[in-house]
Amino acid sequence: MVDRIIRHLNHRLIRNFTYCWIPDDPTEENLSGELSHGCLPPNALFIGPLSRLKPLEATAGRLLLILISGPEPQRTSFETLLQVQLKNHEGEVVVVRGLPGHHRLPDPSGQLTWINHLAATDLEGLINKAGLVICRAGYSTIMDLARTQKRAVLVPTPGQTEQLYLAGYLMERLWFPAFRQETFSLPEAIKTAEAFPYKNASISFNRHREVIRRFVSGETIPSSQNAEE
Repeated sequence: MVDRIIRHLNHRLIRNFTYCWIPDDPTEENLSGELSHGCLPPNALFIGPLSRLKPLEATAGRLLLILISGPEPQRTSFETLLQVQLKNHEGEVVVVRGLPGHHRLPDPSGQLTWINHLAATDLEGLINKAGLVICRAGYSTIMDLARTQKRAVLVPTPGQTEQLYLAGYLMERLWFPAFRQETFSLPEAIKTAEAFPYKNASISFNRHREVIRRFVSGETIPSSQNAEE
């Protein structure tokens, strides 16, 4: 009952705009499931997923890239857990801590590199170079992974229900395996990724271009068919 009231209020506000643009695909081949394909306002319009990254021709190596992000204290909890488990890991690892503006770093060891923050172009290069990415299940991150078509393991931030849903939804569709932070095991995650039958999402990242062109030219753009009238 409460959900219906909140949805009704949201839809009333959204109807004040010409369109409600949704960054996902309108078909079954979508990245967000029920989060954006349920009951929609009548002006809802899918513009396709968006990403600041692009796939490069560089061949992925054996680099393990770990992206830590999200609110505290869960960001630090995940980093602390990884610090312990990475002590026994062999191979090149880069951990991006998600701490822009910070200068201090954990002590480096072996082939482990800690980075506080990266610009988009530098992050793009690392993601394309990585053989495996371990990261949160935020929607922007998921769109970046789909765009670069990288093998990844999702670890949703505890308490963030949308990330927990997305991780489960994408694992069911064989796009990414997922682990809960509370029981996360780095060796188990790597082992699972090696055996996981990754299915690349065949989604266009150019849909928004046509939507914007038609919008700027003043053309009428049909809203989504599953919108609430």
